[in-house]
Amino acid sequence: MRRSCPFWWLLAAALLAFSCARPAIHSEMAAHSPPASFEETPAPKVQAEEALPVPPSALSGDQGRDNEKRLQPVEIDDIIDTHPAAPVLWGVSVRSLSTGESLLARNERKLFTPASNMKLLTTAVALTRLGPDFKYTSGLYWKGKRKKNVLEGDVFFRGSGDPTISERFQGKATAVFEEWADTLKQQGVREIQGDLVGDDSLFDDRSLGLGWAWDDEMIAFSARISALSFNDNCFEATLLPGKKAGDPAEISISPETAYVELTNAVKTSSRDGDPELEARRAFGLNRIVLSGEISLSSGPRSLRFSVANPALYTVTVLKEVFEAKGIRVRGRAIDIGHSGKPVPDYGTMRAIASRQSEPLSEIIEHVNKRSQNLYAELLFRTLGAIWRGRGTTKNSVEVVLESLAAMGIPKDSLAVYDGSGLSRLNLVAPAQVVQVLDYMSRHPYFEYYYRSLPAAGVDGTLIKRMRNTPAENNVRAKTGTLTHVAALSGYATGGSGSLLAFSIMSNNSLSSPSEMRALQDAICERLVRATESR
Repeated sequence: MRRSCPFWWLLAAALLAFSCARPAIHSEMAAHSPPASFEETPAPKVQAEEALPVPPSALSGDQGRDNEKRLQPVEIDDIIDTHPAAPVLWGVSVRSLSTGESLLARNERKLFTPASNMKLLTTAVALTRLGPDFKYTSGLYWKGKRKKNVLEGDVFFRGSGDPTISERFQGKATAVFEEWADTLKQQGVREIQGDLVGDDSLFDDRSLGLGWAWDDEMIAFSARISALSFNDNCFEATLLPGKKAGDPAEISISPETAYVELTNAVKTSSRDGDPELEARRAFGLNRIVLSGEISLSSGPRSLRFSVANPALYTVTVLKEVFEAKGIRVRGRAIDIGHSGKPVPDYGTMRAIASRQSEPLSEIIEHVNKRSQNLYAELLFRTLGAIWRGRGTTKNSVEVVLESLAAMGIPKDSLAVYDGSGLSRLNLVAPAQVVQVLDYMSRHPYFEYYYRSLPAAGVDGTLIKRMRNTPAENNVRAKTGTLTHVAALSGYATGGSGSLLAFSIMSNNSLSSPSEMRALQDAICERLVRATESR
């Protein structure tokens, strides 16, 4: 099956990307084995200068709520009922976290497709289960004989679900691999007489989520899921016009690798205007044909694409880096599923290079501020791997539903199919999202959760929204967008200084995303203007 994408879609995706045997759990994961109750995980100390100005009423539990001054109910009918979007299915829930009272309820218990608001649930569960200091451990393992500067035998790259071996975290996509090569060279290693095997068996082989759109699979925001991931499981193609009209465009790939086969059928045009490009790729392959035109006056255009088989992509680039650094690899770069090799007993092997990831508190900032889908899915599968033995969708769903039940949401009252919200099968009520927000506001890890959310007019996916309004920097919320779906949920500081939790969801919309966001913003401005009733 072939697929064609217009340039505006690819460019939007590029901007969004920017904006099996069971292995033993890695040592860092083992250190975070499930406590008797995940609420018992001790809260780490936060430096005073990093602490957020959280209203005391949001952290004091239910005690004293009845003694707080009550807020006036919020009215939004005039915002949405007179708009062309009025026929849209709206669900809105607003709760005062000072008093616990509902300030607005409109279809708040109806089930909606939440889009990326699912990430609020995923990161809440990850924080309460794993703790903000949780780190992944990944490494190269070897068992064999060493003859002078030669390692005899296969080297296994053991995947843990770590999302941070990437340009986004390291500044350079191959930085970790280059460090490992330098480490081995310092130990005198110059040759590996075996295969480089990518072990992604900690998760299952379902690399696309249930209910994901098949025709998005080549786009970066639908990057495939793997326990062994590298550079967001994507590559970037940068196009420049040729020297004169009619010349082929110049195309470069980052990171530079032979894993991707890119056919350049793009011509340089004398006409001004945006490039007219098409991208075609057979499903599940890494051969992409780019065709169309780019203006002679055009600047560089960058597009990001997902890769098929991230584990093989990872070890292919690792092999290329090793050889560029002077370490010859005589064997293949291959993923364990196609190697015919069993998952080894890592307890009997030597770790010849390893790393710990950045902490979970930093990872969830990328998940929520940038709405990074792959990272959300890796956290989702990690939960299943740690608490159920393997990162399958079924196991991960069980852990998430178990945690949400502890937050007051019955398991049978919602539908969870993935961690990012790309699935059209997810069903969540606005009141349930508010329940999670309320729960987290009274949890010891609230500061990390709150800090991970985009601030209106300041950063993340809200950086250009609600600027120069009362809502600027007074709303911390997660966006969510799919075709015909718009959502915004999070926290607002009301006019009285009290913290509000809110969830705004709309389904079945024929209005443009910009129109729906304008209505969301108007509602948020109304929330921050909420005043105490007299």
